Amino acid sequence: MFRSRIVPVAAVVAFALFAVAFATSLVPWLTRERQSVSSTPTTLSRFALTDVRLRHGAEVCVRGVGIDRTADGLQLRVVDVGKADVTPTLGIEVRAPGYESHTRLAGGYPFGVPVVVPVRRPARDVDGARVCVRNRGKAIALTGTKEPMELAKVRVRLDGRTIAPQPWLTFVRRAPISVLAHAGEILDRVAAFRPFPAVPALLGLLAALVLVGVPIAVVSALATAERADRRDGAP
Repeated sequence: MFRSRIVPVAAVVAFALFAVAFATSLVPWLTRERQSVSSTPTTLSRFALTDVRLRHGAEVCVRGVGIDRTADGLQLRVVDVGKADVTPTLGIEVRAPGYESHTRLAGGYPFGVPVVVPVRRPARDVDGARVCVRNRGKAIALTGTKEPMELAKVRVRLDGRTIAPQPWLTFVRRAPISVLAHAGEILDRVAAFRPFPAVPALLGLLAALVLVGVPIAVVSALATAERADRRDGAP
């Protein structure tokens, strides 16, 4: 009698634990609003940071940049090189065929903290853009890298001279948004890398199988173990 009740009780416990985990962890993660990355022309190094130094009036340009149509902000990070007591004003220019954006970032933002500069949202995805950052104050540096394994396929020039380090630049969507709110967009972008038209449907089916199939699999495993235990204990 006791053994016959193991599976139903285990099923209830498994579903209850899964429901609690879903409600306390996954749902908040899916619905929490956060800044969304649109595209990453260059990356923030995980191993070796290399400052791209800008004296007064210097300009660094990154060519061959892709801009997503959802982008309306450019993220970068300014660090001190011992000469500036306050972060300087920066001039940001983004150009591509059929697209242009000019922004002035006033000084006074914090050193060493990623800052988002507003840019004009493109009407469509942009390829081959040029992003230029001009320093209008005392000497500072942009966080970057020259680690070969982390370099993007872009060209960087400082005052017209080609340099190896790449400043970290990330295009973002400034308005916070949750993962759940742009789930359809995520599926569309995943599908863009696979020409098979049913990719979004298959990903949705996979998510449903995980949400429903995991607790069912747990219960099934418990039932199988319980039946095997009864067979082994039979005279």
